[in-house]
Amino acid sequence: MYCSPDHDAGEYKCIAENEHGSVERSFDVTVVPRVVAMKPLLKDNLPMNRTLVVGDSAELKCELKVVDPASPPYIKWWEKEQSLSLTNA
Repeated sequence: MYCSPDHDAGEYKCIAENEHGSVERSFDVTVVPRVVAMKPLLKDNLPMNRTLVVGDSAELKCELKVVDPASPPYIKWWEKEQSLSLTNA
């Protein structure tokens, strides 16, 4: 099925029948418009340089200008050529 937001969103129903009876199952389909078909673009000035005093903490942000729900980005952080394991990256 080729998805079109104007026509394909809504409730669908599957019905199977034979001489012994029938069964049906309903489900909803939500169609999300494709926003972009391009590589991710970072918001201006993010991430930005930080100067910290020993013992301070900082929130590092790597935010995109546009997020395409059809192809969500995978953001990975690196420090000195090593991959970092972070939550909510």
